[in-house]
Amino acid sequence: MGEQFPGYRQDVFQEHYERPEAPIDVLKRQLVYWCTEGRIAGEPAIDLEIEAHKALTHAGVPATATIMDVGCSFPNFLNYWKLMGHTGRLIGVEPNTKQFEGQLSYWRPVATLPGQRGGNAGKSIYELVGNTAKPGFEGVEMFASTVDSLPLHDGEVDVLTSMFMFYHVPRDVQPFALQEIKRQLKPETGIFVLATRGFDNKSGIRANEARIAQALSRMRGEWISPPPPVNSGFTSEDARKILPAYFPEVREYNHRDRLLFRYAPDAQIEDADILQGAYYTLRAMYKNSGGESVSDEEFEFAFREVLGTDIDGVRTGKNVIRDTLDESLFIASDRPLNLPSRPAFEAIS
Repeated sequence: MGEQFPGYRQDVFQEHYERPEAPIDVLKRQLVYWCTEGRIAGEPAIDLEIEAHKALTHAGVPATATIMDVGCSFPNFLNYWKLMGHTGRLIGVEPNTKQFEGQLSYWRPVATLPGQRGGNAGKSIYELVGNTAKPGFEGVEMFASTVDSLPLHDGEVDVLTSMFMFYHVPRDVQPFALQEIKRQLKPETGIFVLATRGFDNKSGIRANEARIAQALSRMRGEWISPPPPVNSGFTSEDARKILPAYFPEVREYNHRDRLLFRYAPDAQIEDADILQGAYYTLRAMYKNSGGESVSDEEFEFAFREVLGTDIDGVRTGKNVIRDTLDESLFIASDRPLNLPSRPAFEAIS
């Protein structure tokens, strides 16, 4: 499925995502890609972070380049670059630092740096403590900041990545964020990499979310609204319209596939668990007109009413559930890039 560019190694992919300290939600996110029908046909799992590395390697990004990942969470993507032999500066930017101080207690703040821009009070930089025998993470710098206020001086970054993050940025902030990205990138040569989802991604799950809301409304005798689509804040469709206004060169690698949730008795996490998690992570967002969330018990009752048979069927191997996958990788710059002549993905018709 796609071209095998120099530098891509399946064993490094496995080490990247099977590290024992990786949080379970990262593993679940990656396992969604193993639910594609392309995987069932014997093709390798789809992962836009790995495809981004392959494409940038093909484009000749040097091992000494400064790479910044904005909204990096636990810095798996930056660690992948490290595992692949990258020697340049690797910088993670993440506003939610509680995950480093709590769940991942071996990250700790070591300094507060003055902000590089007016109005920005400062940023915490983190270092790794413990588990330093593991390769990679000790070479990653972590800053607590947001995409509209990045930590470095003008023009210090060769590659800036935003992997499934930009739709969390409020729409009125997005123009300022893109201007800040341009400020941070090296003039004329910097590369911006963005991964996001199409509006119709997982449309089946979204339809069921509306059915759950209807079931809750009947139970409560009042209107309960379903959660908005996670990706609706900045979709692939938005990127196609907006990115050319900031970068004269924009390449899109679009991947459409069919998700197939099925019984997998040998899997660490079954497909049914992945499918169930897709709904349960959003249960606090089901609210009435006054903004009050429904209780966990109410949600679980409505969930079983709408999806219980399907989930049970997946878990027992009686049936499968299909949905859609629509994701895009955008690579943008002020100059032409030596990127692959065709997308790194092959759609399944």
